[in-house]
Amino acid sequence: PFICLSNAETACPLDWILSLASELENIFREKVAINTPFKGGYTIRHHASEMNWMQLEFSRTLDVSAQQKGKSLLKALKNWIFKLGKYSD
Repeated sequence: PFICLSNAETACPLDWILSLASELENIFREKVAINTPFKGGYTIRHHASEMNWMQLEFSRTLDVSAQQKGKSLLKALKNWIFKLGKYSD
């Protein structure tokens, strides 16, 4: 997949990972995979009981530059954080 989000299936609230996936899909116009093919690495599996974790991986494709991936990711994260704050009460 172009983007994979993972949370070891329990490391963060389901609505967080689904809402971030939605924001990423809106910005990148690509389907975001969740917990497949990756479910999360060592940090997520061993420290999830301490705090919420989510892992994000990008494809290494050269179709989109690293600079463009970074700019678009920042935009998606800003949108996501704004929406989380709006609904956190």
